[in-house]
Amino acid sequence: MYLQLTVKLVTGFVVLFVMTKFIGGRELRQLNVFDFISAIVLSELVGNVLYQKDITALHMSYALLLWTAMIYLIDKITLKFDRTRKLLDGESELVIEEGIIDRNVLRKHRMELKELLGMLREKDVFSLREVRFAFIEPDGNVSIVKGETLQYGAGTIATLPTPLVMDGVLMKKSLHQLKKSEEWFHNELRKRSVTEVRQVFYAEYLHGHELLVQLQP
Repeated sequence: MYLQLTVKLVTGFVVLFVMTKFIGGRELRQLNVFDFISAIVLSELVGNVLYQKDITALHMSYALLLWTAMIYLIDKITLKFDRTRKLLDGESELVIEEGIIDRNVLRKHRMELKELLGMLREKDVFSLREVRFAFIEPDGNVSIVKGETLQYGAGTIATLPTPLVMDGVLMKKSLHQLKKSEEWFHNELRKRSVTEVRQVFYAEYLHGHELLVQLQP
């Protein structure tokens, strides 16, 4: 029984770890990998004792002690070996540099552009022009180093930074709200030697500033 519990616990840890890395940190916001895995494993251990008669409190105690020993051993290993710490805990990745989004980092973290912009707004950043550096942290959150601080007027949407293109798709509703035509937008692109909207990864309008355009990588 104890050998079986050991095999199950170790196997469960490995499978949960791989699954957690696969789905990405954005699913675990505010939790790290070990917090997430521990919550699942410990709840299952207690649940088994409550609802399965063939598993006793002694079995659960053994499993908990084994689990504690595993966590302690992993902590010691991660403190001693930097590569292991990066593998298990992950590391921050630069996703925006001087207002330019790294699309490859977004793809790696399975994060959509719309989601990234939403996370920036949660930190009172409404334009990429304000972002000097932004990092996706191991827990899926975004940390920001601000650059230029913009002053927005009050009243209409035209006074706020407005995305016009998201990953090659023209936001016609935004153009309508800004009372701008598609012809105006295409003219702005042609000034930058861009012939098609699908060539644009992100475009942003802000009254009183030049159109911000980032091309597809």
